[in-house]
Amino acid sequence: SYNSIDVWPFPSEVLDMDNLATMYMITPLSMHVHGSLHDVADCSAIPISPGPSASAITTLVVVSCIASLLVLVAIVVHRRSRHATDMSPGALNSNSPDDDFYGIDEVYATTQTMSKFKTAGANDASLTKIPAADVQLARCLGGDIWMGEMETANVRIVLRRAPRFAGDHITDSFFQGVKEMARLSHPNLVTYMGVTCLSGTDIYAVAEFMDKGSLISVYQAMPLTWEVQLDMATDVVEAIHYLHTLMPIPVPVEHLRSSNILVSSSFACKLNIFNFMASYKASTMCKEMYGNNQLAWRAPEVLKNEMHNFLAADMYSLGVVLAEIGTATRPFDREISEVGTVHTDVWMVDSVMAGKGVPLPYDPKSSKWMALPEEFQKLVHACLHLNPTKRPNSGIVLQRLKTLKMEGIEL
Repeated sequence: SYNSIDVWPFPSEVLDMDNLATMYMITPLSMHVHGSLHDVADCSAIPISPGPSASAITTLVVVSCIASLLVLVAIVVHRRSRHATDMSPGALNSNSPDDDFYGIDEVYATTQTMSKFKTAGANDASLTKIPAADVQLARCLGGDIWMGEMETANVRIVLRRAPRFAGDHITDSFFQGVKEMARLSHPNLVTYMGVTCLSGTDIYAVAEFMDKGSLISVYQAMPLTWEVQLDMATDVVEAIHYLHTLMPIPVPVEHLRSSNILVSSSFACKLNIFNFMASYKASTMCKEMYGNNQLAWRAPEVLKNEMHNFLAADMYSLGVVLAEIGTATRPFDREISEVGTVHTDVWMVDSVMAGKGVPLPYDPKSSKWMALPEEFQKLVHACLHLNPTKRPNSGIVLQRLKTLKMEGIEL
């Protein structure tokens, strides 16, 4: 039979849609109707134009990530460029102000700092103000410590910068700390020289520069004669005795260790004056951790937080320093070489907490220790006594060292 419309006559058995679709691998089947094409298959079978491909989506994501990364890098570079002068040796001086980089909050903070610099202790000789034109920075020695030069006297100096934008209480404590160290004066203390303002914003405390650096760096770098070692030991004790007998209130050294003892070109030893800014240290003190190379000089009562006598604790630290000078070896050198500073600190503190006391900071069987005069060994042992009340005071130690010098014993 034929359809009611005029079409080509195909028997139904011949017009098998499934067979045609399979044969030609097509989904829509078109038939010619009055010179036009007419889809007889279901419209749902017609393929829809595909959306974005997976590769296009991936490309879009990658481009977005790259753009975000470039923006982040630009921000970091911009911020670093603002503070580039901080990292450039000698950049912060009276001829290279960096005020143009400050934001509103920073301008306020630096204005407050400058105001304090101009008004603090105007009639106080301890805050001797050094003209910025007389000071030239050379390079940063680490943190807020800089090396520079006093151009009028043609001498090198060391400067400690007050923290930037740290708040009024930190700035106040810095100036108070300057006053505290300024009242101290002794041949075996690094000389405080005054304060200065560089770059129009940065406040520095100024002191003399010690050419050979710290005691530990000196004895590790070169051999020392017994005469030089004995002079060094005497210098350290002279400074401690001055502080412990200061009136009306003695000044404890606290945290005495070889890195805080500085050496001049003539091998004279002096305690770092910046360590006596007590108020400033208290406001900026960080929590100490194992492995920071400080615990070896601590008295057992300090490690247990049971200290009642600061001066006696200083004498224990002095015993460690005397052993260092005599043997030219860092405390617990063998243990540190074997297991590292962290494990050595843990072992030492565990021993104290277990009631065993602090292990000896030197090797009593080493040839360097055995070569020391017996009187010197006894003096070290006395300072390291576990009972704070049985340790000698600074006057006794000083007298015994002077006696050793008079005897002229050679190793």
